[in-house]
Amino acid sequence: RQIIDLCATVRDWHDSATDQKDKLNEQLKKNQRAARKSKKAKAVKEDGGVTDAKAGLQDTMGLLERDIKAIDREIYLSGKSLDNIKVHQEHLMKETKTLGQKYGDLLSKESKLAESLDQGVNEKDTLLQQAKVKEYLERNNNARMLLMDQRADMDKEKQKLERDIHEKMETKTLLETRTQTIQSLIKSMDEQGASDVLTKFLQSTRKMLNDYYREKELQKDTTAKKTESPDAFEAAMEELERDSQQLDMVQEMIREVIQGKFGPELRDRSREVGFLLQDVVNLHRGAGSFAADGWVAHDFDIKKFLKDAAPLICPSTAGMKPVATGRTPGTSTPPALTNGRGSF
Repeated sequence: RQIIDLCATVRDWHDSATDQKDKLNEQLKKNQRAARKSKKAKAVKEDGGVTDAKAGLQDTMGLLERDIKAIDREIYLSGKSLDNIKVHQEHLMKETKTLGQKYGDLLSKESKLAESLDQGVNEKDTLLQQAKVKEYLERNNNARMLLMDQRADMDKEKQKLERDIHEKMETKTLLETRTQTIQSLIKSMDEQGASDVLTKFLQSTRKMLNDYYREKELQKDTTAKKTESPDAFEAAMEELERDSQQLDMVQEMIREVIQGKFGPELRDRSREVGFLLQDVVNLHRGAGSFAADGWVAHDFDIKKFLKDAAPLICPSTAGMKPVATGRTPGTSTPPALTNGRGSF
């Protein structure tokens, strides 16, 4: 009987251990499935972030390429205008040279007529010819002065176009450098995904700015239906101050990256990424400056500050000591003394 009980007990233990083992295996499978699901969700999230970042970079690269084409067109038109000015300048130089030669011939003719007049040969005809020569000399001189003014205007226009072409060439070089930087970032994202530190910094900074201004717009939408408060100017200035502080914080982060936060091997790419983000910061600062210009009139309004102020005291008497008897204010000598018989 005891042996049968022991066998039954052993069977119960065996069944219990088997059930426990099955439960543990099932729990292990559930944990493995949850881990795979979490890993897959994380990978999808990271891949989605990379995809969004790549899409943003590709859009930016498209805008840069459009700007480069527009600048190329402007450079081409400015070059054509410069060529036309050079042709016109050559024409003016030829005309000036021709007029100079004619002026010399007229002077020579005038001197010959003066000699003939001294000799008394055909004085009447000589005087008439001399008058005509003087008239031609005056016209020639006026024409040469006019050509000189035109050449001066052409020189100014030429210098202006040359400066404009030089500035546009520098802008084109900068845009091409940024395009190459974006291409390298896209290539790096294709190779390394979201593991690239510069890509992470670019995504996080862009998300920080987007979230800040999106939340700002949402707050404006929720308060749009409220009546405008009398302290609208103060509220607008506080908002601009918060924007400036946010941009200062981002700019400090950019400065650290440009100075080599991620190591000397990434210094060049860090500079380019920093410059890209700096452009975004400058755009937001420009928008803030434009918004601040709308409050200039309120900024110069000092009525609120003088509303509860004490009345002004005449500056000619404020803080001055009483005038002594027998003395004229503003003098150090007593008035003219009299002894009853008139002044001394």
